[in-house]
Amino acid sequence: MAYKLINTEKSPLKFYLARIDTYPLLSKEEEIVLAHATKNPSSSPEERKASRDFLITSNLRLVVAIARKIMPITQRFLGGRIDLDELIDAGNIGVVKAAYRFDATSRFSTYATPCIKNEIWKHLCRYYKLGKENNHEKRVHYFTDIERKDEILQFEIGTEPVYETA
Repeated sequence: MAYKLINTEKSPLKFYLARIDTYPLLSKEEEIVLAHATKNPSSSPEERKASRDFLITSNLRLVVAIARKIMPITQRFLGGRIDLDELIDAGNIGVVKAAYRFDATSRFSTYATPCIKNEIWKHLCRYYKLGKENNHEKRVHYFTDIERKDEILQFEIGTEPVYETA
């Protein structure tokens, strides 16, 4: 998916989207090679960091896709108080954490998706006071349940559901 680059000096988000579009997508074999390179103790620290950075930058589009999917849910509950770039920032923390823990047993996108979503939900709960701090797991489960029901509804009616506010 290519993003149109329109007047990037006025929109940092458009510049960011255009920039991450230049990074290549990785095959499963490339992900395995990079995962082993990040864990290899005989590699120099610079080589391990370079491998990890390449794994992260090649998967930044995944963060944007997940943030865009979560965005309508947050708009519904927070009334437009949150921007897409804020969700992307939180998701980027999740992809970095996933890259440090990735062990090449599955595709990186499969491994990183829960990490990214979890960081986004933690960010929303922390900065938008969506309940008590010690109830984080319940809040994440609540939002994940809403997201799942949103997908089911979208599948059943065939279009994006429209929500009305009272």
